[in-house]
Amino acid sequence: MEKISIKEAICLLDNNEEVNGEINQIDKKLYLNGNVIRKLYPEYSMDYKTLRRLADEGKIKSKFVKEIQLFSVYDVVEYKVNLNLFRSGFITIRQFLKKLGIPKPVSNSYYNERFLELHNNGNLKMVCINEVIKGNNYYILKLDLEKFCNNMVSLVEAAEIMGSNVNDFAYIWPKIGKPIIKIQKNNQQYHYIYKNDFYEYRDKKIAKHNSYSRQAASFKLNISPASFEKVVNEYSLTPVYEEIGEREKKVYFSQQDIEFLKTEQDKLWDYYLIHYYTRDEAKKYLNLTEIITRYGFTTVPIPPLLRTNRTERKMNKIHHVYLKSEIEEYKFKKVNYEKKRDIINRMDADPFLIFKIALKEFKYIFPPSSKNTEKFWLQFVGRKLQRTNASDDTKRDYIKELLRVTELIISNSIDRDILTQSHKELNLRIFRNKDIPANIKNHFISFIRAINKNLSKKGLKGYDLNKLDFKPIPNENGNEKSIYQISEYMGLLDYVGDISLHKNKAIRDAKNAGSSNYVNYASSWLYVLLHMNNAWRHRDITLFPRIDISKTRVDSLEWFEGNELTLEEAKSIINQVKSINFIHSKTQKRRYFFCSEELTLAFAYAAIICELRCKKASSKTLIDFNSVKRKFTNTHRKAFFSSFISTFSFGSRKMNRTLISYIYNVIKKVTKRNPLEITKFIRSHSDEEITNIYIDIPREHIDFLTNQLFEVGHFGYSYEILGDLLLGQPSTDRVARTNRSLLIKNTFGDYVQIETIAAFFNALLRERDLVKKVLNNHPDLTDLLNCINLGQQPAKQYGYQCVFQRCQFPEKECGDCPFVIPHIYALSDIGQTIVDRLNDFSAKFYLTDKVGEKTRLTNRLYPQLFLLKQAVEKFGEDTVTQFIPGGLPALKEELKKLPSALEYLTIRSGEKNE
Repeated sequence: MEKISIKEAICLLDNNEEVNGEINQIDKKLYLNGNVIRKLYPEYSMDYKTLRRLADEGKIKSKFVKEIQLFSVYDVVEYKVNLNLFRSGFITIRQFLKKLGIPKPVSNSYYNERFLELHNNGNLKMVCINEVIKGNNYYILKLDLEKFCNNMVSLVEAAEIMGSNVNDFAYIWPKIGKPIIKIQKNNQQYHYIYKNDFYEYRDKKIAKHNSYSRQAASFKLNISPASFEKVVNEYSLTPVYEEIGEREKKVYFSQQDIEFLKTEQDKLWDYYLIHYYTRDEAKKYLNLTEIITRYGFTTVPIPPLLRTNRTERKMNKIHHVYLKSEIEEYKFKKVNYEKKRDIINRMDADPFLIFKIALKEFKYIFPPSSKNTEKFWLQFVGRKLQRTNASDDTKRDYIKELLRVTELIISNSIDRDILTQSHKELNLRIFRNKDIPANIKNHFISFIRAINKNLSKKGLKGYDLNKLDFKPIPNENGNEKSIYQISEYMGLLDYVGDISLHKNKAIRDAKNAGSSNYVNYASSWLYVLLHMNNAWRHRDITLFPRIDISKTRVDSLEWFEGNELTLEEAKSIINQVKSINFIHSKTQKRRYFFCSEELTLAFAYAAIICELRCKKASSKTLIDFNSVKRKFTNTHRKAFFSSFISTFSFGSRKMNRTLISYIYNVIKKVTKRNPLEITKFIRSHSDEEITNIYIDIPREHIDFLTNQLFEVGHFGYSYEILGDLLLGQPSTDRVARTNRSLLIKNTFGDYVQIETIAAFFNALLRERDLVKKVLNNHPDLTDLLNCINLGQQPAKQYGYQCVFQRCQFPEKECGDCPFVIPHIYALSDIGQTIVDRLNDFSAKFYLTDKVGEKTRLTNRLYPQLFLLKQAVEKFGEDTVTQFIPGGLPALKEELKKLPSALEYLTIRSGEKNE
């Protein structure tokens, strides 16, 4: 066989026009080296060795420029496009044999000869290309494989259908002038005959005997022998038996019965083609990737007579189909729902305007007789939507419900306006109608109340609500005041913190993401963990952002399955999250993230597993519950709490009420604050309603619960002095303060103006005497320390608390005040302030000759550096660097550039400096 090029081979395909479409935009004069081609055209890239070989063989053009070999980009792209088309249109001899079920050949040369013979006889199209691809240069047109399978039947199967011995049949076939295609010469299993020749032979035999054998009947109907047996029973076919010897009988069925079944099959096929979808057809029509059975569509069994394959549909291996009408109705509703959702999701606009746009878009038109009702209804909806302070999600749900009520009013006003109907009619049409959801009835009854109120102002009588068969839905969120008992909370802490129980379950489930077995286990774990220490709203928790795991050793779920996190890695994840500026979605106030020491490792494991899953799915948030509303469903609860107390039911609002109640009662028991002050504190940290439930927290649980509910991450010398005074330990005895010069050097680097910073810090430290004097005169240091640890002291800025109940230095920022007690939450702001003031210092210090301005710039910068030094002393450099924009190393580099500012330091003990 003459060898041809790949380009010549694809001319035999129907889609060779695609080549020109892809490569015509490439400049034929463009030559680049291999690395550049790989970067600019990654989908067409090849390694340098392959490029050089193709150039040497003359398949692509190349040239040398300054001893660097450059390749024609046009030729490279053309070759790769041609190669891809070739691979999509041709298969190897081995692939052909595999499709026929023939074992891997020992010798390729034998089959090369056999298929060359088939090619020469016109049984299939084969080419021999002028290069070897993965050990092959003989290829067969892929379409010819399909033709071969459709047009041929094996000799063994044909003999079985006719009830003949295969050797006898092989002898007869050439005698009647029909060819046998032998893929393997000595193995009749892989000898084939043309189906058309066989059908002609079979039909002549059947016409002669006026009957079909069992095998011939199955073949005629193109169904399996098992399906044919069911057809025999279903249609009560009467077989005819022919005795062969003493013990054996041969079974035949009348030609009339089989022809009837064939006609019946054709009718059924057409009917099912029109009225039903197969599973794959339904998924394609609905554009689904998941299992369709979860949608609850009605299924219809496929009769045995239809368990066959035809060009337009394959039904031999499926058991049921779906009603087309039901599938198409679902899609219509889904399209409308998505359209409605897209409109309603425009929460940047006025909610009432969105409602009116939706009315117009979905053609909700009131009948002419209901214009007054339309007017009243729009006024009612307008007032409701304009007065609500609900979150965007709640507003969306509210608009959807009001649209459904609109639909209800219009559909029940066609024959007569709904507000002119009697109590009996309203009960019959609406309130006793079980198909109308209770929340829709609830909105409608509210509308009637509003109408009654309007009528009463005019001295008119409205509906008697006692005559309407409706009981208002109790507001579960408003009336439910229960919380979890301390024993339940502590038991749940142990459960969610059990890494050995949850880790591998979460990893295995994450690997199944996108499949029918996926239960969002890691998301459920993280969701519950966040609830254990943070009284956050459900939506705020489900929008928890992704994390950076590059500073851990974890790189894949597979690696993580066999390895453990270190405590340092876990803490780095926690500190990374603490540096994030979280905002309450409803109140728009800043919210705190807290993770107790007991849950630190568990939180890190859950968050990292979720992050690894996100990398595969390109998700923006760690928690994924596979729904727009991000609901933590009963399916998720059941999967995650399968090993917990069977009677336990987890609820987001209930857990938030529990935390708030614990916080309220711990503060009340530990401090002397009055309930109003405690309530004010809680409201600044959560939008959850404060309950009046009294909990008798045992003394032995107070400290434990405090560790679960409050972040004790305070630092600064006011906090240290307070501790010193209570513990009776002078600050001069602390090891961390024995060598301040060394600490300054370690924190800010060797190259900065250490003399300036040290002098300034010493000036600030002298203010300790004033702080100590104030604290010595405090009436109750224990209560003050408890209040600080429980976040009860006031301050003007986020992340700080003050020794005083009322600010003594209104002109100072908190970070510049000696009486401030900063918290780890303030580090992000401190870091940003340092960067801003450092930039301000660098930009203005050299440009001014005014001593006052230089002094102001100096005195504004160094207090923040002092706070940073204290934070490093308390938490360590690895922790603090995560809160500083660019990190501590970058800050050190900037500090190197500072000029000496020692002469401009003016802060002294007790002075109020700007």
